[in-house]
Amino acid sequence: MTPREWYKLLLAFMAALVFAGLAFWMLHAGLEPEPPHEAPVEEMAVDPTHWGREVADAVASALADLQNLMAYEPGDVHAPLSILPSTPRLRFAGEDPKLAIVIDDMGFNESALRQLLNLDFPVTLAFLPHGKHTRSGAMAAHIKGGEVLVHQPMEPIGYPQVRPGPNALLTGMSEGQIRRILEATIAAVPHAVGLNNHMGSRFTQQADGVSVVIRVLKERGMFMLDSLTHKDSVFADQGRSLGIEHYSRDVFLDAAPFREKVLEELYRAEAIALYTGQAVAIGHPHPETLAALRDWQRLRNREVRIVQLRELRQDN
Repeated sequence: MTPREWYKLLLAFMAALVFAGLAFWMLHAGLEPEPPHEAPVEEMAVDPTHWGREVADAVASALADLQNLMAYEPGDVHAPLSILPSTPRLRFAGEDPKLAIVIDDMGFNESALRQLLNLDFPVTLAFLPHGKHTRSGAMAAHIKGGEVLVHQPMEPIGYPQVRPGPNALLTGMSEGQIRRILEATIAAVPHAVGLNNHMGSRFTQQADGVSVVIRVLKERGMFMLDSLTHKDSVFADQGRSLGIEHYSRDVFLDAAPFREKVLEELYRAEAIALYTGQAVAIGHPHPETLAALRDWQRLRNREVRIVQLRELRQDN
């Protein structure tokens, strides 16, 4: 072989070693591809005054303080506590402020599950029914006293180009079809006490289909959480009218999956809880979200009690 051919062979061998090492590391670390999730459709168009103008203004004022806070590393003892968004003007007078944190798309990443269960506050875990580790993960969460939800795939606006996954509820399905799917997906998630939507920006706008879901949950003594992937969702409204335990998302933690942005959304959720008495935040098991939650457990406002969903009052 010529020197040039030897050189090409050596480069190919080194490249093969690099790729093999990367593959081994990903396997050893237990990394798996994350399931797709639907960003909140028109989320930026949702008027924050659905909390009321006074609340929206107070929350915006508190979040302005984060511009200074983000200059400090999490846990930095030099970070001035006075710039945290837990100022007296936000203190809710009626009850102890509560915040429920829900992590969707569980069932695929065992490492993420372990990290979430090791946090010093409770996290509600929503498992996709078809997840490789859903059954074992839901059982592990239940053993540790965690709250488990079925993260039910539902039709998004972009369907069929955007696919919500197996056993999705689609517009146009009959009541019998919806019931059969729900029987299978609820059975796939042991110890589930409630259900929230995975994607679903189209399905949750359809009262007929949503009402079937709610009736099935009511028959089983389960509650519902509207992930609000679309501003025109009727999921929570139908839950209220049909007399089921119902909750709605206030904050998406990781629509922009960066640690600093997730921290900012956690402080936004704190501010809403401090002013209105409670809040619901939804995130996903992204590495950045997990890192932000670990940081936040040191920095969070201890006046806000982190609770499971069922400890919140009902939506009005």
